[in-house]
Amino acid sequence: MKIRRAKLKDLNNIYNLMKSNKELKKSTNSSYFNKNFLKTIIKGKETLFIVAENNKKIVGILGAAIWKKARTSYADFIFVDKIYRGQGVGTELHKYFIKVLRNLRISYVWAIVKSNDHAMQKVFNRFKFKKQYQCYYYGKILK
Repeated sequence: MKIRRAKLKDLNNIYNLMKSNKELKKSTNSSYFNKNFLKTIIKGKETLFIVAENNKKIVGILGAAIWKKARTSYADFIFVDKIYRGQGVGTELHKYFIKVLRNLRISYVWAIVKSNDHAMQKVFNRFKFKKQYQCYYYGKILK
């Protein structure tokens, strides 16, 4: 398995992987979850998009925001194709992510997980994230 930063040529494969997941569809807004959004993350200077490849097929992704001056990062999403879950793909994505953050001298990383998303809570607990606060997520589409 190869872990690397995403490239623009990966856009369609990443989009199709994300689109195929029912869990992800429920948790994202269609105006937010689109190819332009993904392209922005891949190309962004304050974002990081990592992919896991197995036999040239993208099987896992991790997206994050990075604020270098604040030495802080936000892990936005981690997703592994259902066929590849339980095989260490998420762990490898996380290790690569932490390596990049350390190289950038980032000292704090955080994430928001829905209170009913027990699977993702388990993932972040396994990665030694500490539960800080329970909060509500508010969103608004600006037209």
